[in-house]
Amino acid sequence: MQSELDKLIEIMDKKGMATYFTTFGKGASKYGKRQLFTKTPEPLATVWTWKYREAKELLHEISKHLTPEQAERRTIHFINPSLKDIPVLGSAGITPTLYGGLQLIRPGERAPYHRHTAVNFRLILEAPKQGAYTTINGYRIELHRGDMTFQVPWVWHEHGNEGDSDLIWFAGLDAPLVAFLGGMFYEAPESKEDEEHIRKSMRGTGEDANKMFGKSVKPVLLNYPSYVKEFNTTYNPLVYYPFDNVINALMVLSSKGEMDPYVGYAVEYVNPLNGGPLFSTISTRMILLPSNKALKPIRRVENAVFIVFEGNVTFSIEGTEQIKAEPHDVVVIPSWKKYSIENDTGSKALIFKYSDSPLFKYMGVYRESFE
Repeated sequence: MQSELDKLIEIMDKKGMATYFTTFGKGASKYGKRQLFTKTPEPLATVWTWKYREAKELLHEISKHLTPEQAERRTIHFINPSLKDIPVLGSAGITPTLYGGLQLIRPGERAPYHRHTAVNFRLILEAPKQGAYTTINGYRIELHRGDMTFQVPWVWHEHGNEGDSDLIWFAGLDAPLVAFLGGMFYEAPESKEDEEHIRKSMRGTGEDANKMFGKSVKPVLLNYPSYVKEFNTTYNPLVYYPFDNVINALMVLSSKGEMDPYVGYAVEYVNPLNGGPLFSTISTRMILLPSNKALKPIRRVENAVFIVFEGNVTFSIEGTEQIKAEPHDVVVIPSWKKYSIENDTGSKALIFKYSDSPLFKYMGVYRESFE
C-alpha cells in the first residue's frame, strides 16, 4: 500500500520536483533515482574496448554505401554501451564528455570545409607517404603516420587525400559535452564561392605554425593579425604536433632517467601560449612503455581513452577481465577505476591517451590514488 510519503513524492515527480531523500540521499534507489552523493565516484560510462581490425573493416564497408558528398565525414563512432540510451551521449559518447572514432578518406577524396564549437584532434593512424593533408585555420598541413592535428572552436577546416593509399585517423572531440550543455554551433559554406573565399585566406603551412609557436618562443608584435590578438585560454595556435618531435622527445626522456612507475615515459601535448593542456576540456599525451615493463596500479578522477599506437599491451582494470590490446585498439577507463598497463613483449609500446582531466582540475575535484 502506498504511504503518504510515496504519494507526496509521486506528486512532486509529476511537477518536476524532488527532495534530498530521493536524489542525494538513501531513498534514491527505492524511487528509481540515481544517488548523487556517493562515497566514491560512480561514473556513467563503463570499461570497454574496440578492436581496430573490426572497426576498420566496418569503416571500409560503410564507405561503399556512403559517398563523401553524402556523408561529409565518413566515420565509425565508438559508443560506450552504458551511454547508448542517454540523449545526445548515446549517439556519440565514448565517455559522457568525449567523442572517439575513426575517419576514412580514400585516395582522391576530400572532406569539405566546415566549422563548429566543439574542439577536435586527430591522431593519424594510416597515411600515404605523400599527398594527405588537412587545412585548419588557414594552415595547410601535410599528414603522416603519428602526427596529431587539431582545431580549436569555430575555425574552418577541411581534409583531403591526394596520395595513393587510404588516410585513416582517430578523432577525439568534446562534442558530447558541448551538445549536452547546449553550446553547439555548426556552419558549412553556403556556396562554392564562400568555400573558395575560405580557401584563399591561407596563412601558411603547418611548419610555419610550428616555427612561430612550437620552439619555446612566440611572436611579440604590435601589428598582430586579429587571430593572434584574440588569444585566450582556449586558443592553441600550433595546429599540429609532428610525430618526429614526439618520438624524439620520448627517446631522449627514456635514455636519461628512470621511468615513472605510474606514468611510464610520457610527454604531454601542451598549449605553447600557457603551458596548459591541448584544450581546456581535453588533455593528450603519448606514453612509451619499454619491453617487459608494467605500470603500477592507479586511480584517477578522469574519463580516459587509450589508443595503442604501437606494440601490444595488457590492461588490468578493476572489476574487469584483462584486455589484450594490439596496435590501434581503443580502451576506455572511466573515472576512479583502478588500472595498470603491462608490456610483456620484447619490443617497446607506444600508447596515446586523451582524457577530460582538465575539466575536473578546473572544478577542483581532480584526485589520484596510488596503490
